[in-house]
Amino acid sequence: MQFFSDAAKNPDILKLIYTPRFTNNFNAIDNIRKHDNIDSLLLNIKQILKKYPSVKIELHTQIHPFKMYSDVLRAIPTNRLFHVYVYDDGSEDYVNFYINKKTGRQKEVLKASDEAWQKFFSGESNLIGHRNMIAKYLPVTHYMLRPDYLDHSDMKIVKDAMTQNNAQIKKIDFDNLRMQLSELEKKRYFKYIGFNYKKIKKILCQSSNFSFVFTGSAVYDDPQRAQKFVEEQINMIKNVIQPEGILHKYLNGKTYDFFLKLHPHGGDSNKKTKNAFPDFPNIPNFIGYEALIVSGLIPDRTGGFLSSLYFNLPKEKIAFLVASVDKTEWDDPLVQVMIELGIIRESSIYFLSDLKLLN
Repeated sequence: MQFFSDAAKNPDILKLIYTPRFTNNFNAIDNIRKHDNIDSLLLNIKQILKKYPSVKIELHTQIHPFKMYSDVLRAIPTNRLFHVYVYDDGSEDYVNFYINKKTGRQKEVLKASDEAWQKFFSGESNLIGHRNMIAKYLPVTHYMLRPDYLDHSDMKIVKDAMTQNNAQIKKIDFDNLRMQLSELEKKRYFKYIGFNYKKIKKILCQSSNFSFVFTGSAVYDDPQRAQKFVEEQINMIKNVIQPEGILHKYLNGKTYDFFLKLHPHGGDSNKKTKNAFPDFPNIPNFIGYEALIVSGLIPDRTGGFLSSLYFNLPKEKIAFLVASVDKTEWDDPLVQVMIELGIIRESSIYFLSDLKLLN
């Protein structure tokens, strides 16, 4: 969590940024103060608000951190909170949206979330409602990978809840960002996230062949499931690249170099996958696919397990996707969300049971 001031634009606004993936490259931003723990941050918030009565806080955060939301929002009086920017860069909410509409629980879930926020802001409880449902109580702007999912008629009730009090929903569009940012702004962005353009270009452009990247996923809350998943991941890649594998129909007879882009939090799963494919150059795990898009170093084709990284990838760059469920589970929420969003055709989605036929 970091504070930084933007005094040139507005000396009375202090920006509070939550960036859990990038913790070391703070010198890319001017006037920044880093906090390694929540207690230090909360103390600093209270000191600042007391010392500078005119200062207001502008909060920028990913959607995922429950405790951070609760603690920070409790520390900042609502009349001192200038604006909240919520960035949803994952697939979890889309899956929940899908489940709630399919089970007819949209109204029930929205009501429960609103009641939780009411109790939170009245001081009755420290439990919070859904992080995307605070527009009734705070000035907020939502950033989503695919806000068009809320344009479906069966999602109107959710969109209405998110846009109360003129709250806005905007698209996280990395390709547009690539065109909008100046070279200096890109340089600062790459420095902040630790992206070495020359190094990544050298990895991806080591030959005149086309580039194909296998994207990895990970399981981090269940050791047994994590072990099974990495075996499935390795098996998936081995299956698709063999002569009779599904990959070849997407290569159109062209020669490709294969690369790995594994999960930022894959840990031991990443090591095992790399060891299984020692000849595949590895794009550093901490590098998000969005950085490849912004840099213009986007690979020619990409494939792997279903993931939110495909939400913002040009369709022509996606070869195939694999669902880590059995083929009988066509109603898997993430599978259906990606089909509804038009990310990929049904014919290019495979299941582990499809690949096992090649063993």
